[in-house]
Amino acid sequence: MIHAVSLAIALDISLNPSLDVTGLGRDFAASGRLRINNILDSNAATQIMQALTADLPWNLVYRDGDKIIELNEDQIRNLNPQQQAAMMQRVYSIAARQFQFLYYSYMLDDTALEKVNQDSAVHECIAFLRGRFFIEFVEKVTGTENLVRVSSQASCYRSGHFLLPHDDGVGDTGRKIAYVVNLSKNWLSGWGGLLQFHDASGNVTEALLPAFNSLSLFRIPAMHSVSCVTPFAIEPRLAISGWLYT
Repeated sequence: MIHAVSLAIALDISLNPSLDVTGLGRDFAASGRLRINNILDSNAATQIMQALTADLPWNLVYRDGDKIIELNEDQIRNLNPQQQAAMMQRVYSIAARQFQFLYYSYMLDDTALEKVNQDSAVHECIAFLRGRFFIEFVEKVTGTENLVRVSSQASCYRSGHFLLPHDDGVGDTGRKIAYVVNLSKNWLSGWGGLLQFHDASGNVTEALLPAFNSLSLFRIPAMHSVSCVTPFAIEPRLAISGWLYT
């Protein structure tokens, strides 16, 4: 069993004390991936979700050739309808031929965190994810030794946003385990935004709903994607994700 731990005065972020680490480890070993429901205290998860919505200066990100384009909120507002349509046409035309993505992002490294309100629950969340308690939990569940570092980014998927199949393999970076903390309430499978896993032939072998307050873990490399969010999704798909490194 896991003992809860509080890492902040203003916000109590702790793992669900009823989690069965041994059983979770068996489930992860069977496929190299796992979704754990009710991972945090529900009140803390709600405050983190609200902080993502209120406190982050989001950037819209996509690929154009070898470059990653980042547009802040002011730049997006300054695009007229014709320019916005041309941008979307460019994004989708690239997606038809090669790897592409489109979503709102905010990297949560030290430099970026300095720009976030110091009272924001985002700071408490990142401190928790970087802490030894969370890292040791992931080590036990995944059977991975010597994890020493965690990277994080916040993401917000809205209508038309997606992430095409890729395996997270970027040279010998030390990435071992990918994680996703899902922070969207009442998400429906028909809205898209599913974390999908693919076999060597491109078939979808599993699709995980981004259920609120769940943690998805999977071993790298693994071919995966986020399915396109539908136009009738009435909520944003919010998450904090990244990698654990040796």
